[in-house]
Amino acid sequence: MTYLLYIDESYEASAQYTIMAGFIIPLSDWKQIDRQIKYLKEKYFSYPLNLKVIRSPLHKEYSYFEKLSPKDKIQFNDELYEIICRPNHVIIASLINRHKMNSKNRNTLFRLAYGFIVQRFQYFLSEQKEEGLIIMDQAKNSGEIKQLSDIHLEWMKDGIPVAKKTKVTPTEGKWRRIETEYEKLKLKNICENLIFLDDEYNSLLQIADIVAAALSAHYNRNRSNWFNKVKPIIRRSAKDEIEGFGIKEFPIEKKP
Repeated sequence: MTYLLYIDESYEASAQYTIMAGFIIPLSDWKQIDRQIKYLKEKYFSYPLNLKVIRSPLHKEYSYFEKLSPKDKIQFNDELYEIICRPNHVIIASLINRHKMNSKNRNTLFRLAYGFIVQRFQYFLSEQKEEGLIIMDQAKNSGEIKQLSDIHLEWMKDGIPVAKKTKVTPTEGKWRRIETEYEKLKLKNICENLIFLDDEYNSLLQIADIVAAALSAHYNRNRSNWFNKVKPIIRRSAKDEIEGFGIKEFPIEKKP
């Protein structure tokens, strides 16, 4: 079985976290999900299917959703999240804490966020003993996103650096010395180059956008209602841990 990973990012200049979210589905589910999302749009909205009417209900500027009655809003969201949160669907994400970063350069933020997503997708595919493809919103106005294609090729060839061991040594005063050893993770289960598509016409990328918005609302604005809907399908460890497995936050405070 082949898996597809759809990625979108949530970047706000004033927000604490830059977020990249990944929505993983079996390739065999793609056509069914696409049809169901299109049917859902036809059912609730009398607009062409290429309009992104299913963009996150968190953003009220999307007036298509706001024109629904309160009852239809609830029903629309219930049906939408029923499609998203099937047991064989998986969410992975990376959170870059800009308040703790020395560099707030967008290239650095997106490269880090994408790297943590790729690592977790490789781990997931290795566990499943399957292969997968990565698809990302082409983000017409973002040169930083487009540069990820070259980085992806580099990692496919040489492997992606992964922290193996971190040593924290207290020093005088409040300072500590942090030393990290890295090893290269081979992306043996990821196929081909990073694929860019336009989320204006892709239902699955629109879902990734909704997931990214739900995570941003939770971590940046302390609004958890949408996060709680997608939480059941976030990747977990054998001990049911999300942090570090389905969601990677960086940097995190290391205790000596």
